[in-house]
Amino acid sequence: MKLGTVKTEALKLMFINYAKEIDAEDISDLMADDNYSSYLVNMDGAIRRGIDRIVNAGKLPTKSVVLENGEQVGSMHCRFDLTKIPDFSSVVRITGEEWGEYKANFQLQSEGYGIVLVRTNDSQAVFRMVYRPKAPDISGLEDMDELPIPDELANILPYFIKADLYEEDEPKLAEAARDDFERYLAVIDTKDKSIQTHVKAVYST
Repeated sequence: MKLGTVKTEALKLMFINYAKEIDAEDISDLMADDNYSSYLVNMDGAIRRGIDRIVNAGKLPTKSVVLENGEQVGSMHCRFDLTKIPDFSSVVRITGEEWGEYKANFQLQSEGYGIVLVRTNDSQAVFRMVYRPKAPDISGLEDMDELPIPDELANILPYFIKADLYEEDEPKLAEAARDDFERYLAVIDTKDKSIQTHVKAVYST
């Protein structure tokens, strides 16, 4: 979904458009209208906060990368620095192949944020990490750009925006919109929608 579409859908939920049909292409014109601009100028911050809430709820699809060139530690562990992955937030699991067979979950030890030891005594083991990403940075997006989150999540952002922008002036409407957002968020299931982001990636200490 386009960033501008999320904004205009929020305006519609707030009944700011007075039944006028508006979409992402109209944002630049709407910014010249005081009826809309006072809300539009605050929407980017509301959208970022809404995406943060989605991330904190664990609803962004997981991603996966191949881990290679780790540092051998003794005879039983391989160390990887995961902080070199730009959008890394937390490990879900590490899968791969050990002694020629698939393994669904390697044992891990943490040496601090983003530094993990993967337990194996197979020097030829292949590792793939499934991880939770950070909230995407939308600061450089234009209104006609696609939001880097699934449409099913972008579709509910207008409810968060309404709640965020109405919090002081219309607290009851804000509370109702936030309840709607949380209810819709709770039923969205992205657990099995892992995204492979790289065919090959190299991370080491």
